[in-house]
Amino acid sequence: MSSELSWLDDDFSGYGVVQLDSQETPQENLTLKAPPEIPAPEKFTLKRAFDVDTQIVVERLKKALWPIKGEGFFDKAIPDLYTPFWIVTTLILVIFVVSRMNNQDVSVIIKSSSLIYTVSIIVPSALYFLISQSGYCEFYTLLSFYGYSFIHFVIAGLMSMYVHWIFRALVWTLAGGLSLFFLYKNLKELIITSIPNQKFVALGIVVAGHLSVIIATNAFFLVGK
Repeated sequence: MSSELSWLDDDFSGYGVVQLDSQETPQENLTLKAPPEIPAPEKFTLKRAFDVDTQIVVERLKKALWPIKGEGFFDKAIPDLYTPFWIVTTLILVIFVVSRMNNQDVSVIIKSSSLIYTVSIIVPSALYFLISQSGYCEFYTLLSFYGYSFIHFVIAGLMSMYVHWIFRALVWTLAGGLSLFFLYKNLKELIITSIPNQKFVALGIVVAGHLSVIIATNAFFLVGK
């Protein structure tokens, strides 16, 4: 056997003695790093809903007033209820002031507040009931969207102070159209994906709510005695 491997000695005889490097390569100290923290989505709380930055409110009001460029309405923060509440309340106060200028009774503020507050809650509640049957949505999101849509009625109410009833009717019709378009643009995808077979029912609910506000305001609250 040794004779058979003698050729290895001849081949490696010129290399001399082979030495193994005994120096160990220093190992780097390995430290375990924690994975990067993923920011958790903001949770809705009643306190946060009424604590919103002024700049965000201004941006949302601009998008609501001109809904053609209103993409990403709630991108920067969770939906708020502070601004929708004051939009609806301001509308009631504007209707009351204009009605008093037309010699209406003080009871207008009670009637108008009862109607508008009721509509602003019932319509989102009905939409939430429909969507939750086969999909998922947050009730406060619908409530916030619907409240922001009333900003057009505030403008129409302010323009109803010293105008003829025909012009007032046109202004309120335009306000209703812009308000409905704002809701359509922001809720269309949610409604179509959640309740495609009941989308016209949802549309009817929203239109009925707007018509009740427009007709009642112009037929009973803003007309002079």
